[in-house]
Amino acid sequence: MRHLGTAFVAATVIMLLSGCAGQQVRNLEEQNELLARENAELAERLQSTTTEQMRLAREVDRLLQQRVDRGRFLDLEQEHQQLRRENTRLRELLEETLATALDEGRPLPDQAMVAAEELQLFRSQLRDSPLPRDTGGAFIAVADVSAADLAPPGPRSPLANSGIVVEEVNGLRRYYDAVVNRSTPRALYLMIEMQRGLPAELFMVVNERYPRSEPPLAFRRVTINGDSGSIALPISAGSSRRLQDSRHRFESVRFGYSSAVEAAVRVAIESEHPTLELGGIGAVAQRPISDAELTALTNMLYAFDTLSAARR
Repeated sequence: MRHLGTAFVAATVIMLLSGCAGQQVRNLEEQNELLARENAELAERLQSTTTEQMRLAREVDRLLQQRVDRGRFLDLEQEHQQLRRENTRLRELLEETLATALDEGRPLPDQAMVAAEELQLFRSQLRDSPLPRDTGGAFIAVADVSAADLAPPGPRSPLANSGIVVEEVNGLRRYYDAVVNRSTPRALYLMIEMQRGLPAELFMVVNERYPRSEPPLAFRRVTINGDSGSIALPISAGSSRRLQDSRHRFESVRFGYSSAVEAAVRVAIESEHPTLELGGIGAVAQRPISDAELTALTNMLYAFDTLSAARR
């Protein structure tokens, strides 16, 4: 009888121990599951934090680069203005000397002759210099090369009722002059781009549209000639595209508003009879820059200043 009692007690103890062990296993499984979920959440947060840190690092680098570029731009702008003043004085002196000599019927001074010849030689060398590498690519066939209509800005815009038109695609706004813009077949114009939360950017654009019956121009260089000189820009300094439909070919290039582009715009605006020259392989297209284009350039410079001031 005593043995039976002992066996019963032993069995009871074994059952209790088994129950405790089972509970411990279940508890460990639950804890492991909780830890696994927590680890996954922590890993996701770590990845998100790392991505954000990388984005912030890129943004800091971009801001620092902009600050460096801005300082360099201001230095170049000051140097450019000084050179332009010196160039203007020298040209005025040369013109006065030539005019005086012609009026008085006497031979020109040797230095004046040399200066006039060097100026003419510079312009001819620029026109005859080899074309840069073609970065425009082949013509892409599209249904219609014509651009869609543009709309005036909203009544709350700082450019409302200013003769400026706008298009907006996915939060990106592009501003143009109402008379000369991307829908103008052959045009030199300025364009403003503004992304939400970012400062406005200014671009110079050249469009050339001509009948498909004419051979492709495929221009590689844009040159603006004026009273104060010539500014040549290779299309590799900007972004270009070439389109064609059943009737027309369309070539376009746009340049960010660098110091060279600013100098080109100023040559056009400040000259009496500026011309636009597009150097292509085997052909050169040259035409006067119209009064409408010059007015549009001035309007867009004013619009850019207006938008930039409104963002401050």
